[in-house]
Amino acid sequence: MNSKAYFTAILILIFGSIAAQKPSVVKATLNGLQLVFDAQSGSILTMTYPATGVMLQSTPDSAGIVDMAFPVKEFEPLRLASRFSKNAQITKGSGMVTIHWEELGASRSFTKFSGKVSATVILKEDPDGKSISMSCTIENQSDRAVPQVIFPDFSGFVPFNGAEGTEFRTGGIAIKPFVDMIVKEHDNFYPINESTRWFHYGFVLDGKNLVIKWMDIGGRAGGLSIFSKNWGVNGGYDEGVWLQLSERTHKLRYMHTLYTDIAPNSSWQSAEFILTPHPNGWAEVIIL
Repeated sequence: MNSKAYFTAILILIFGSIAAQKPSVVKATLNGLQLVFDAQSGSILTMTYPATGVMLQSTPDSAGIVDMAFPVKEFEPLRLASRFSKNAQITKGSGMVTIHWEELGASRSFTKFSGKVSATVILKEDPDGKSISMSCTIENQSDRAVPQVIFPDFSGFVPFNGAEGTEFRTGGIAIKPFVDMIVKEHDNFYPINESTRWFHYGFVLDGKNLVIKWMDIGGRAGGLSIFSKNWGVNGGYDEGVWLQLSERTHKLRYMHTLYTDIAPNSSWQSAEFILTPHPNGWAEVIIL
């Protein structure tokens, strides 16, 4: 082996060893809620609570936390999202986790635009000792507007109370997503079917309205309550919540969706979301 080949082999061994030592995940526990983040994308891979076990379990290619529309001329359905990113900076502090993306990754690589879109998500323990506060800041340093933001984007809920016992519940509405959202055989050829449900804000109890900003996923053996401290428009039209049951994995995606207009060279701040894991039924959380 000549000297050049020898030194090349040494460099490969050194850098290979360094790469092997880099963790693939980052773990944190906030007020009892155990979270596992993908070290590269910053997306949430698992969400576990002692009383319920694993509530959410995803893979790096489908995990989520923040997602947004970013239409460009070459591809109008383009998305920027944590799941497409490889540069997440995850910082753990006292009772908090900060995830920063200097440049969010795009769903397609052939698109062209100037600049970048940065984002920061902060999760921190709430003073009540039981909940987690969650918020997002977006810095649009590109030449394109951002017309829609999905935050929080939780992908991979499993039926942790059993298919029959795991419910999605809010004011005047309760469904069993792992039962009610399974696509019926005669709907298999239709693009819009029961696998996707939209719950929008309003005051008419038609089975599709969110009449309050509180909702819960779980059952009598525990679950996760989500409350949005969004008292107004908050920089856009709050479309509500989309639920999507994957026909491939049979896992549930929860998407809080806001139509907005984050203009080039401007920033946006989300509402504060309060996540409260609980060991018993949802009514206990309402009373607290």
